[in-house]
Amino acid sequence: MTELFAPAKSKKISVDIFRVTILCLTSIKQMREFEKHNREIIDAPNACTLQMDEILGVWDRSRGASIRMNVDDETFYIMMLKDKNHVTAAHEAVHMSGQILDVKGVPISMDNDEVRAYLTGYIFESLCDVAGLTIKR
Repeated sequence: MTELFAPAKSKKISVDIFRVTILCLTSIKQMREFEKHNREIIDAPNACTLQMDEILGVWDRSRGASIRMNVDDETFYIMMLKDKNHVTAAHEAVHMSGQILDVKGVPISMDNDEVRAYLTGYIFESLCDVAGLTIKR
């Protein structure tokens, strides 16, 4: 079983109903530590859909990102939140919920959009907690 190294002070969001854990990176220090410890796993031939340099490029040019990585037969979910604000957190929560539902085989349509709405809300609230953003509950 492949495991990715989680940098110090990074947080994980557990989505129990789908048996998914999302690793959240919120600083360049965490990103560099993630790179240092995971490059060999991620850059191995045919191991991952993104190479480490592509992941670092996403950090450099984006406010945030939601990345799904397939390493061997496992799927890893990583959220990067460079700009810690509600808009970026909501935006990335939508992306991440879509990726999780896609991998789990749950179609996204108006007939079942309640599943995506609840999942997005949960990820958004959790990401706000991770980033230290205040929300009313």
